Amino acid sequence: MSNFTRHAFGRRDFLRLMGLGGASYFLPSLAGARRAEAQTMAPPRRLLVLYAGGSWTTRVGDLAMRPPWSTPDDYNLYDFGRNQLRPDPNEWEFSFTDPRLTQDQMSRVLAPFWRHRSKLTVIEGLGLLSSGLDPHGDAHASAHIHGLGGSPAAYEFDGVKSWAAEPSIDQRVHEHLLTANPELVSLDFRAWQDRGGPDPFHEMLYRSAAGGGATRLATESNPDNAYQRLFAGRVDQGDPIEAAQSNVLDLVKAQHDRLIPRLGRIDRQKLEAHRDLVTDLQSRLARPIVCQNPAPPLPRDSDRVRLYENDVEAFARMIAMGFSCGLSRVGSLGLMYVPSEAYGLPPDAAIHHDYEHHIYLDEWFGPNGASPDNQRAYNGMLDRNIYQANLVARIVDQLDAIPEGNGTMLDNTLVVYWSELSHGNHGHEDTYFVLFGGGGGAIRPGRYLKYKRDNPNPYNRNYNNEYTNTPHSHLLVSIAQAYGIELDHLPGAASCVGSVPHAGISGVQISLSGPLPRLA
Repeated sequence: MSNFTRHAFGRRDFLRLMGLGGASYFLPSLAGARRAEAQTMAPPRRLLVLYAGGSWTTRVGDLAMRPPWSTPDDYNLYDFGRNQLRPDPNEWEFSFTDPRLTQDQMSRVLAPFWRHRSKLTVIEGLGLLSSGLDPHGDAHASAHIHGLGGSPAAYEFDGVKSWAAEPSIDQRVHEHLLTANPELVSLDFRAWQDRGGPDPFHEMLYRSAAGGGATRLATESNPDNAYQRLFAGRVDQGDPIEAAQSNVLDLVKAQHDRLIPRLGRIDRQKLEAHRDLVTDLQSRLARPIVCQNPAPPLPRDSDRVRLYENDVEAFARMIAMGFSCGLSRVGSLGLMYVPSEAYGLPPDAAIHHDYEHHIYLDEWFGPNGASPDNQRAYNGMLDRNIYQANLVARIVDQLDAIPEGNGTMLDNTLVVYWSELSHGNHGHEDTYFVLFGGGGGAIRPGRYLKYKRDNPNPYNRNYNNEYTNTPHSHLLVSIAQAYGIELDHLPGAASCVGSVPHAGISGVQISLSGPLPRLA
């Protein structure tokens, strides 16, 4: 399991988790000389990766945005005929906090992030060019390996799967932070529509293996099990969940009653915010997921959605708790296998093969346009992405609700939201990254950034256009550097080679090294 399973809590750890222990920076005015010294320290920088399966729905107005007060140079990326040379050297950006921008001008997928717009960064125009170096696995496997890893796979197995040679960016950061603080753990969860889902067919998250190379990062899909592991050793009899919940609430109440007369306004706000977070988590875990007698059970389709949403929010609260007490600085939450009825499709819908496969962009942009069936399929996937965006906004709410330093925990966290494919035709080009927070100054948020699409195509994976995007590897390098890792490129991926067949251009070296310009 994820390495948080090895941590057992004593009383002092438990108080620290509540932000009440002597080791916490959470209440700096209460700890004497050492606390006064700690008060001047900047809050720690954290990283949270949110990842989803499937594809974006990228058309302008759906995910992509154009500033409504100007018409930047742009073009239709997808030229499936390959008979026109269409490099796009244009770069531009606009601010989400520009007073001319209104909520109804947000694209439909980004609209749920309106309340977070000052801490939102949307990146358009990146592509997984590093996957052009990798002959292993199918398009799904390659996207999973490269999207958060950026290095070629070690090998292929079962014909379509591949195994990473290097850790994903979250674990690369976590392993670096361990060198300064070996007690840190990464909090790694994955929401499933039925909690007991099978192992994923492909995997996005890897950590370094003891003998070299990388191994898959196990994730917890049941928040009750995660909660028991977080509080292992706290109880030795009775129902561990019930007893742990009672202990948490009793400790919070006792400590709160003891400390509140001594607190100033800011400390009191912080304590109450943390107490509310813990109390809400407890109530969610205690609340039955299905109706009990004498009330009739919820219909199965309603139950799966309720269970999924409850689990996502429970995981989000546990991550916020772990971050706030210093237990962890890196977390991940997979939004996988969302119940299809949550966004209006039948519960037994075969999402990828019956829907995503039928929104091929050559049919959208070809001479006949999209068929009615393709339009319905696309609209179903658009509804899914909007639903997921609302979940992501609620996850971000948890971090933004905790006061910290001169702002909130979100200001000191970098949240990275990404989905595996750019479109239903297994595309690796024109993938989007949606970021939240400032990462403690690592990036300058509140902007929509559009990058160039003028690199000759590596074609092994990014195969749909003569020219393709700015390498996403630069973003991964930026993230690594923001957390103190001295890294210029991902291992085995300093550059790749592209070509433009119709122009007779081949063997062009494309740099995958260095950070992403304009991000900081």
